[in-house]
Amino acid sequence: MVKQVAGAWMMMVWCLVPVAWAQSERVAGSTTEQAVSQALEKARAAATALTQALLGELLQHMREGGPGAAVAVCAAKAQELTKAQQQEGLLLRRVSTRTRNPQNRPDEYEQAKLALMEQQYREHKRTDEVSEWYLEGKMLTLRYLRPIVVGEMCLACHGDGEHMKQEVRDFLSQHYPEDQAVGYQAGDFRGAVSVTVKQALPPDLQNQ
Repeated sequence: MVKQVAGAWMMMVWCLVPVAWAQSERVAGSTTEQAVSQALEKARAAATALTQALLGELLQHMREGGPGAAVAVCAAKAQELTKAQQQEGLLLRRVSTRTRNPQNRPDEYEQAKLALMEQQYREHKRTDEVSEWYLEGKMLTLRYLRPIVVGEMCLACHGDGEHMKQEVRDFLSQHYPEDQAVGYQAGDFRGAVSVTVKQALPPDLQNQ
């Protein structure tokens, strides 16, 4: 009788172990999803803040001084505004395969995603964003790209060179002699706002 009870008890324990393990896996997965969701929202917020800040500056100077003033402020303040949006664990920048400022050259990951996004635009399969995440020890890293599309206002500095004002051509020639960011049309894919978020996993996941 004792052996039968003990055997039944052991059988119950072994049956419960997989259930407990499965529940633990579900909890860990749910917690990871929450961490990824938080990182993604942080990336989206940073991209939105940068886009709005740059657009506000450009609109103001376009109204006050025209394309010449706009291209000058873009050159002087774009990197400054980008750095102002950064914070601990968050790297933010604008990237393009046809750069004006060398600081905006993409890394290997960004290069691949820009090529994919540009192809999608050419095939009229536009996407609002691209994101991927991975784990490195106790750190979660999320890569995020939001496309930049050429608007009508952008053509004053990024359109056909022959139709640009002379002051714009002179400025670009002086400050960006190797400029590739011209010849666009409205609606063209220009590049992307790229955000990298790095954050520690929640304590309960660090002990997994």
